[in-house]
Amino acid sequence: MSWFHYVGSHVHNFCDTDNGYFLEGGKGEHLLPGREIRYRCECTVPSAGEYTLQFELDTRIRLRINEIPVDYSRGIRLKGFLPQTAWKFRRGRNPLEFCLENPTGQTLSPQFRVRLIDGKGEIVLQDRKHPYRNDFQPQDNPGRQMPDLSSWHPGAGKAFKSAGRFGFTKGDGVLDYSMPYFGIIAKPHIAGNPKWKKNLLWSFSVLPDGMCPAGSLQQSYEPQQDEKIVVDWASVRWTRPDANRNPFTLEYSLLAPELLIETDADTFTLSRLAGSAACKRILLPLADGVLEHSDCDGVFYDKNINGTLAENWILIYGNGAFPEIPILLLFRVPPEKILVKRDSAGAAERIDLHFGTSIQWAMLGFPGGISMLEPEDLDAAWLEHTVSICRKRSRTAPARPVGCEEYFKLENNRVEILQHYRFRFFDDAFHTEKICCAPLPPPLALAAPETSEIVLDPDARDFELPTKYGPLFTVFHSDWSRYSVPVPDTRRSFALEKRTSGALGEDFKEYLAFHDHLKEIPNPGVHQFLFPFIIPLLTFNELTEEQREELINRLERNLERACNPDSSYIGRDGKKCHMWYQRTEPFTGVSYIFNYLHVSGINNLPDCGKETVSNHRFPFIEVDWGNGIALYSIYLAALFTNRWDVIRSRWNVIKEAFNYYLVLMDWACMCSGYCENGRAWNDGTNYGGYLGFVNMAEMTGDREACETGIYAYAKMTAQRMGLFVASQNYYCKYFKVSPWYTAKLFPEELTFSHHHLAYPTPVLHGTYREQALYNMTTEGHYPEAFQMYAAYMPAALQDTLNAVEKSQPEGFSVTGPLENGTDSIYHTNRKQLGEQEVCSYLLLCLFSGRYSPAEIKSRIEEAIANQRLSKEFLGAHAFSYRRVPAKWCAVYLLGQASCFHQVQATLWKGLIPRRAAYPELEVTVIESQDAWIEFRSETPFELTLNGDTLPVMWKKGSLVRYRIPASGILRFR
Repeated sequence: MSWFHYVGSHVHNFCDTDNGYFLEGGKGEHLLPGREIRYRCECTVPSAGEYTLQFELDTRIRLRINEIPVDYSRGIRLKGFLPQTAWKFRRGRNPLEFCLENPTGQTLSPQFRVRLIDGKGEIVLQDRKHPYRNDFQPQDNPGRQMPDLSSWHPGAGKAFKSAGRFGFTKGDGVLDYSMPYFGIIAKPHIAGNPKWKKNLLWSFSVLPDGMCPAGSLQQSYEPQQDEKIVVDWASVRWTRPDANRNPFTLEYSLLAPELLIETDADTFTLSRLAGSAACKRILLPLADGVLEHSDCDGVFYDKNINGTLAENWILIYGNGAFPEIPILLLFRVPPEKILVKRDSAGAAERIDLHFGTSIQWAMLGFPGGISMLEPEDLDAAWLEHTVSICRKRSRTAPARPVGCEEYFKLENNRVEILQHYRFRFFDDAFHTEKICCAPLPPPLALAAPETSEIVLDPDARDFELPTKYGPLFTVFHSDWSRYSVPVPDTRRSFALEKRTSGALGEDFKEYLAFHDHLKEIPNPGVHQFLFPFIIPLLTFNELTEEQREELINRLERNLERACNPDSSYIGRDGKKCHMWYQRTEPFTGVSYIFNYLHVSGINNLPDCGKETVSNHRFPFIEVDWGNGIALYSIYLAALFTNRWDVIRSRWNVIKEAFNYYLVLMDWACMCSGYCENGRAWNDGTNYGGYLGFVNMAEMTGDREACETGIYAYAKMTAQRMGLFVASQNYYCKYFKVSPWYTAKLFPEELTFSHHHLAYPTPVLHGTYREQALYNMTTEGHYPEAFQMYAAYMPAALQDTLNAVEKSQPEGFSVTGPLENGTDSIYHTNRKQLGEQEVCSYLLLCLFSGRYSPAEIKSRIEEAIANQRLSKEFLGAHAFSYRRVPAKWCAVYLLGQASCFHQVQATLWKGLIPRRAAYPELEVTVIESQDAWIEFRSETPFELTLNGDTLPVMWKKGSLVRYRIPASGILRFR
């Protein structure tokens, strides 16, 4: 019956006419002349008063309600345009009988449905029963067999223990919710939606009466008496005594979307609901169908009235306002009664579930994941789909993955990773089937549609849970899953063009003097002793012999110092600092060393002694930044000085530094976080840590360490690929906004004051988010990272660069002058790009082929003329102290554009490159028995030494290596 959708060619109504019908009948039937048909039901209202009954029926039919004739076809319709009548109800349940009579001489259709509207025009939802469907069951994989792992390498969870994001502090965030304190369930990303105007963290409690929340987000948490915390890289099991000193356990996990609650109590309570979840409706799986139900007089469910539950779940929902966040509950035994206490506005304050016996275990989850729905989204199609999800999760939740061991295999420049899961099985009174699931890290499902290089397990299926990190895919009926990711290039390329000018020498003495005159290191860390002297050597072809020697000598002096954990220096405010500090995560005992005390974090330390720093209770931030730029600097220092002997002698120190990336590797986000307790993935500077370690492991011949480093590096880059398309392809759908480019990070989400998902309207210019290009590498300046995006995410990169160009004010360009003649800035804090983002933009355009090298060179020259590039300092000017020759950035970019199609050097050992004048390169051999050099070229070439052709020593893709027996002139031809 669709006649009511049309009410005149120029009259359009947008009120809801499709939902809320609680009684439907007569479809396909016939009502003969003079005959009648009756429909009976109960109608429940929250308070006594007058309501409006709205109908759909043939208007020729006479209608009686409880034997009272109703004239519904005339008069002003105050509650929409459907046929309606006012009716008085008493509070609670009201029996209704609708009698439809055919007064005509024709056969009519008795098709009929009815709904209830309150005085505010809102639908008053009534009980409805929905038949069970069997389309929720995931297909089995009877022929699936796990491969023989004898030739695979053990990874996280097997070869090494990891605390993941769960170290040091408590609480934590997981796939689609957070527990900022013990027993408090929160969804901080709702605060990042412009529709949420409340000064309130969306949250509620699962704690029993008399039990208080506990936790410490800022400093390391110390368990109290009778309290136990067990942590691994994928989950936390946290037990505290309740008010009666009985154990109350909460287990939250990245492998299972449900929170596990274990207690011997016979009641379970949801409290602190006010302001977050009004909980007006409940779904009850009964013997003859799923009952859609409202509470009456504070009773949501009574086994004696409604009947015993037939399945192990219920769903509580119905906020009546944004956001609609349905709550799924699963139980070992069916509840006897569910009671709700409401405030004066009808919103739930607490819900008590009474079982009559020990609960032993219950589980809680969110079938919508990170979805934030409007009330109108909860229509019939939503309900049918949600019931299917609830029934599926009622089968998967009792087969709970409680451990994950990874294995990996390196082959054809790819890493194949297999995850083997351990399960805990939960029996219930319903004899529920248990379906094992082997999930995949969610960023993979974000990246896979964008690049064929990310290959998911062919048996993986969408679990239908949108998480903070992407869609959760899983292999049903399996205890293992696998995926394959590429190994991006680890080599940096060095231009060999002839020296074009003396630009780097114009302030070379002043640059060195700046570092010589520093009385203290204000930005404390290993990088400060190496990176400023490495930067000019990245363009060694543009330096004089004297300049090269000066920088190499400084690096030689500092390299041993940088690798020695006992060496020291004077940091900010005269504090004596050490190069490396040991840190031990308290819950797991895993350890690593770190070096960066942070430009402001050092102020929180009374001193920088080893014991003080090692025992500091506050997690250090930007550890991935500090270890990343340190390992990259150490690698390049060894490369330019040929002091690989220092690396070999200090190899254990370097491995301990890289341990940060292993022993805090997160299961969901696939790598360690930006600080010791997770919080966000990642700081872009971490990229260099993986590059430096993999290359050093290769150069020292530690094959096992090299393979483990490649495994970790490939996982980290796969996560970055997913993050790169998260906001424009994924998050925008759940915030119901236009795509934006690009997301800054994957957040753990804890509270208002910590990183959480958000639609970043204050920093959007068009569709481009401020600092998006900057965040790709932050202070790292890694061309290797830009090449990775260009190689594996070409379409997404072009879309992002389009957004960058369109974001500039009208009449301005990325490399053009700054608006109003303002001074250059390091990174964007307004519409126009900052220095590093201009540099990043130009490199991305070059590596992606967006513009030709000649066009790029022209844009670089425009940027130079408009002073849009970094000059004396690389890094935020206020605190970086990474003084370099003022024209280095310009020289580097011009060299990259000019030499883009030339042969470039990538790696060498036993020699020092000297004067470059492409197609020639002068080298000095130091170790004649083991000197070689590696080049990158997309086209074949021959190499001669002093006129003699050299044989190829090794070739892999575009990389080719030659043994160099003596000093002299290399020539490409």
